[in-house]
Amino acid sequence: DGKEPVLETSQNTKLSSQELELAVFQDMEDQITELVLTHWQDAVWQWDCPDARQRIYAGNDIHILLSHAGGYRKARVVYQGIRVYGLDYSGRKKAPVPEESFEDTGDSEPEVMNYQLIAFQWCEAHLQAIHDWCSEAGQNGQNEVLIPLGELPAPESWSDICRELIRQCGLQARIMTDGILIIL
Repeated sequence: DGKEPVLETSQNTKLSSQELELAVFQDMEDQITELVLTHWQDAVWQWDCPDARQRIYAGNDIHILLSHAGGYRKARVVYQGIRVYGLDYSGRKKAPVPEESFEDTGDSEPEVMNYQLIAFQWCEAHLQAIHDWCSEAGQNGQNEVLIPLGELPAPESWSDICRELIRQCGLQARIMTDGILIIL
């Protein structure tokens, strides 16, 4: 649409550098959301790493993980400065056509979702946070840590996340209605 991102503040308001950085980062997130929703109305996305803001400010490549986008997808955010120009899906320069646009001939079998990749990527991106949560719980005399819904990707991936927690961290985990419980 050619719109440039605009940060609106009143004439009398002065933002600290941290507030300004956060506002710019949130504007970039809004731009990404708008791009995602142009292709998949029900899609949700999350950063593929916990230090996305620092990576953006350093000018490094950054990726997002999408769910409900015809399955799970990973996309590289194409940006310069504070302007998001697009999303590069799996090395392609343009977004793939949403699967809903294909005619259903009835010949194909339904796609079986594989959540192992999203579980692996989520655990990789949250490895330090998981260790911090476990250390804090241990110091407080707790023998379990609940990873809440808001920290986790789609519930369909949780069993694979539990397997990844065992594989990557040696932690036992159990699926609960309100998240994943790590047993220390």
